[in-house]
Amino acid sequence: MFGLFSKRRTNRVQAPATRDMVMKTVSDAGGFDFGVIWQPSLGQGTILLAGETSFSLEDIAAWRRVASTVIGVTVISTIVVSGEDPAITYAFVTFDAEKKSCDDFLTWLAKQVVQVYSPEELEIMWWPQDAESVTRHACTLWAPDSDPVFPPVAQTLVEHYDVIQCDQVYRVAFEILLSTDAAEDFVQEFEDIVSTSMLQDGEKIHFVEIVRPLDPTFVLDDAGLPFRRDGIIVLSAPSSEQVEDFTTDLVASLSPRTRLHLTRLFGRQHIGVLLAGGVPAYGWQLTSTFVK
Repeated sequence: MFGLFSKRRTNRVQAPATRDMVMKTVSDAGGFDFGVIWQPSLGQGTILLAGETSFSLEDIAAWRRVASTVIGVTVISTIVVSGEDPAITYAFVTFDAEKKSCDDFLTWLAKQVVQVYSPEELEIMWWPQDAESVTRHACTLWAPDSDPVFPPVAQTLVEHYDVIQCDQVYRVAFEILLSTDAAEDFVQEFEDIVSTSMLQDGEKIHFVEIVRPLDPTFVLDDAGLPFRRDGIIVLSAPSSEQVEDFTTDLVASLSPRTRLHLTRLFGRQHIGVLLAGGVPAYGWQLTSTFVK
């Protein structure tokens, strides 16, 4: 799913995957201000939404099915975070600009986006996040001790083969293949872990579920699914030793079948961190993931 990686780098680090990203703002007819991550070279824009504490897995699955049919939607991702009180699910949704200019795309998006955050078919509504909130969410993962800017820039970032240090927080990222008959069971297992784990001070779990609804290459006709699904797990702790212990304990707590579908993102930790921060650094779109 993800590309190759480089050696460790330090001192005010911005990920290359974010260098083409620009923060834009647009208001829709409902009066909501959206922060839009615009990627001109890829011709796409991404919004961040915050869910209600009452959202269930069934609510999110139903919303995803509806949102995936909205014109222009190419990727839908949801983020669940442990240790949040109240627990809130976030979603970031990427739209294809279809060769529109940035201004034309934003005008189109302002008319289109209500179908995603408040679809008529469902009694569910997500809350659009403005540019400040999008920036803050991204920096919480990539640059937790640095001034919030977009794209996020960490004062200190060291990526080893198996762990990444973002300022004074250490993180480990995994990928889990969800395009299987047991995908719902895997999602439920990780949702349970996120909501029930007894964490030590400074520990946190981010679970990201990514679906690509419109790429016909990944339509799984035999499974009846109109999209490909992948999952990302990011574990965080205040030290490298603690995050390794945390990782060992979490993997040991998983069912044997789930462990078989879990892959540590050796050499590619930063991609998982960006995705957990709501940054659309999709590995299948990257030609270079080297941190400089």
